[in-house]
Amino acid sequence: MSKSKLLISVILLFIAACSPPSPCDMGASALSCDNEVTTKKPIGSWTVTETSSSTSVSESGSTDTFIVELATRVPDGNVIVDNSSSDTGEVTVSPSSLTFSSDNYTTTQTVTVTGINDNLDDGNITSIITLTFNDSQSADESYEALTDKTISVTTTDDDTVGITVTESSSSTTVAESGSTDNFSVTLASQPLDNVTLLISSADTGEVTISPNNLTFTTGNWSIAQEVTVTGIDDYIVDGSQSVLITITVDNTSDSNYSNLADKTITVSNTDSGDTVGINVSETNSSTSVTESGATDNLSITLNSEPLADVILNIVSADTGEVTVSPSSLTFSSGNWSTAQEITLTAVEDNIIDGIQWKGVSVSVS
Repeated sequence: MSKSKLLISVILLFIAACSPPSPCDMGASALSCDNEVTTKKPIGSWTVTETSSSTSVSESGSTDTFIVELATRVPDGNVIVDNSSSDTGEVTVSPSSLTFSSDNYTTTQTVTVTGINDNLDDGNITSIITLTFNDSQSADESYEALTDKTISVTTTDDDTVGITVTESSSSTTVAESGSTDNFSVTLASQPLDNVTLLISSADTGEVTISPNNLTFTTGNWSIAQEVTVTGIDDYIVDGSQSVLITITVDNTSDSNYSNLADKTITVSNTDSGDTVGINVSETNSSTSVTESGATDNLSITLNSEPLADVILNIVSADTGEVTVSPSSLTFSSGNWSTAQEITLTAVEDNIIDGIQWKGVSVSVS
């Protein structure tokens, strides 16, 4: 053997003599030797289970739940799961996070979903609840690497667009004497933009309203605004009249409200006591004429406005003593309250007959 080969052999023997023996070299079991090589733990897993066929809540504040659990092995340390809602204006979740540890990893934990009222007529809304492992606070990398889980939640809407009218009493009633009554108006749900309402009376000769328009905003939509109704005297014997007040959406960019049907309220206007009749007024305390030719006058009006022209016939009971002029008068809806005069003239009969009391009749032709 050469000197070089001998030197290499001596070095190898020295290294072997200094190296500690392995457990397998010392007679350890085959299972122990296998475990020494296979040290990788199984990947964690988890499940999310809805308590019903689907998770749903309503804007009235109802709740629903789902449960979360780790499905495989003991975590190396605390594992934190964060819960979040895609729209907290529709749905909130509680608690906002879950903690799993080596002590409770086999115990299911419950998450509660609550519906939130938004006052908007926006229909049923679907939100997403996302469950995510919190990498910064969790102590087990195999759980941190797991994919997020999501739950779809439907929030049932409880709002409806509309106009709400509240009468101050059981019914809105006024009188021709000029009395007033009130009703108040609000919107039934929050609009997306300003809503202007136009208010009109079907017969302003019977009833007027003030103001004739109202504006509601996203801030004051639920605050009542008052409308005053006033009775108007029409001087017609027509009894109590029912008048329709109409509330119409006049201007808004909110399509829900722009397509809203009109709202109506019926107002009763009580007649002020108008009566059909003829008023005759004497110029002096009494009407008298003399045969010498002196005259006197009568003024005539109607008690109430007629629905058509009224012709009155004026007739003397004794034209040999008294004549009248004109013999007829015409009153219309325009001049019924304007006095028209009748002239009475004495007739010379050349008879010594003293004072004569003669009648003058006024009648409807």
